[in-house]
Amino acid sequence: MFFNNPCAKTRQQAKALYDNINLEFILATKYLADILSIISKLTKIFQSDYIALSNVYMQLNIAIESILLEFIGYKDDNIALTFGYYLQEYINNTLEYNKLASIFKEFALAFIKNLYQRFFNITKVNRNKLLKEWQEAKVVLKNYKELGFVKE
Repeated sequence: MFFNNPCAKTRQQAKALYDNINLEFILATKYLADILSIISKLTKIFQSDYIALSNVYMQLNIAIESILLEFIGYKDDNIALTFGYYLQEYINNTLEYNKLASIFKEFALAFIKNLYQRFFNITKVNRNKLLKEWQEAKVVLKNYKELGFVKE
């Protein structure tokens, strides 16, 4: 009768999964929780009804700096990586720093490189350039208005 009980079967399956969890899985999960938190904050900027270029620039820099500080560190300034909240908490409670895989650092570097490739113009925002583009956009909008495409 014990084996026909769905709760007992679920417990057995859960125990089997728990027994198969290894250190690499736990570290990867903690790492993903931390880095996805940073990415989530960055993506929220694109989910709003109005997107300001200055906000994108600011959030992009915050994301890059957070990833650098938490998962890469600043070698030139002699600042070691801090890890994210969840990963740091796990490290403090269970293992030594030197046991962490370099894959975390490689992934973080690849992610930052990808951000720079996708937003290369944003990382070099120039106030004067923005003002010039705005002036050009106003001229285009004025032309649309004069042609009757835009009504007051």
